[in-house]
Amino acid sequence: MVYHDTITDKMHFIVWDANEAFGNFNMGMNISQLESLSMSYIPNPASSRPLTDKMLQNTTYKNIYASTVCNYVANYFSNAYLDPKIDSLYPIIKPHVYADPNKPYTNQNFEDNFTMTVMGNIPGLKSFIANRRTSLISQLTAYGCNMGLNESSIYNLQFTVNPNPNNGTFTIDGEKFPVEIEIYNSLGQVICKQTVNGKLETVTLREAGGIYFYQILSENITAASGKLVIE
Repeated sequence: MVYHDTITDKMHFIVWDANEAFGNFNMGMNISQLESLSMSYIPNPASSRPLTDKMLQNTTYKNIYASTVCNYVANYFSNAYLDPKIDSLYPIIKPHVYADPNKPYTNQNFEDNFTMTVMGNIPGLKSFIANRRTSLISQLTAYGCNMGLNESSIYNLQFTVNPNPNNGTFTIDGEKFPVEIEIYNSLGQVICKQTVNGKLETVTLREAGGIYFYQILSENITAASGKLVIE
């Protein structure tokens, strides 16, 4: 869900149903199906989700989406990153869960659900993260996101565009060169493509002010992507 902020003239996502994350909103699927769900899944009919449907039919936007998912899976969606957060929240919420006389599950269900499925259809937090991550890694290989032995050679690279926002002139600061930057307008059209041979090389974009999108390619694979704002 999105809404148009008439003050900033920007679109914002409305965050909702966060309590249904990590496989709790099953849409009639079993846990195995949820863990292996396509990252491009749209409920039937696809026309009922026109924004998602149209964006995923656009190759540029779909590649930017895949690159973003790749970044999250590589750096954030893992047991190594999330388990400590889960463990830190456990002692905070435990007393309140135990004291709740109206909860639809037992105290033991609460304890078990950190690592294992309970009540037949509520996946364990840590096990769901592990299995879902495995599926996403497999799906992302089709987009050039490989998180195997050579993961650090590309997807652990860090690139920044400075300044951002800018007046159309900026530099790329990163860990590996040469790279190629591609810039797209809001219609998904490539409006600039430039090879950057060294750190802090200047890129100039002669376009009207607005929001654009960039991809930084290393060895023909997307190593970074993001939003570029020209004032």
